[in-house]
Amino acid sequence: LGRFALRRAARIWPALVAVVLLTALVIGTAVTSLSAREYLAAGGTWTYVARNLLLATELYLPGVFSENPSTVVNGSLWSLPLEVGCYLVVAGLGVTGLLRRRRALLVLTAVVLAWAAAIDAGLLPPAGTGTLERLAPALVALFLLGMCGHAVGLPRSPWWAVAAVGTVLAVQVVHVPALGY
Repeated sequence: LGRFALRRAARIWPALVAVVLLTALVIGTAVTSLSAREYLAAGGTWTYVARNLLLATELYLPGVFSENPSTVVNGSLWSLPLEVGCYLVVAGLGVTGLLRRRRALLVLTAVVLAWAAAIDAGLLPPAGTGTLERLAPALVALFLLGMCGHAVGLPRSPWWAVAAVGTVLAVQVVHVPALGY
């Protein structure tokens, strides 16, 4: 478990530290509508750094992109808390021995898929009002589906990847209420 956690941390945090510091201190300073002194003295600059390094996603920097329709800075950071959460799921499944029990993993995946479908259908409330809270069950279900594919030994053919991506895109085109479609 320790080696798994260390490897996951080494996968996430070095790049996260680099991108957050580069974004906040170099790019932010260069494109903000504030003076460099005002920008670096603003609490929002340091809140962006601290919150993102702690995986409490902050998407805004003071004066950055203030003239754009969206002032989001590096919007892809939203996915990192979910990714770390999925790693915690893997760790939990490993500790409980469920990673070695294919049938139990398939049942768990079916339960999470049903939970996500119930939220999508309005039968259960989402965990919160934010997009991440509304999408998390479905995204975790997709993660678990990938684990199931690995557990049952799906061939690693590129055609399986094409089929999986096609299925996900088809489902999104047909119906993605959490995104407002």
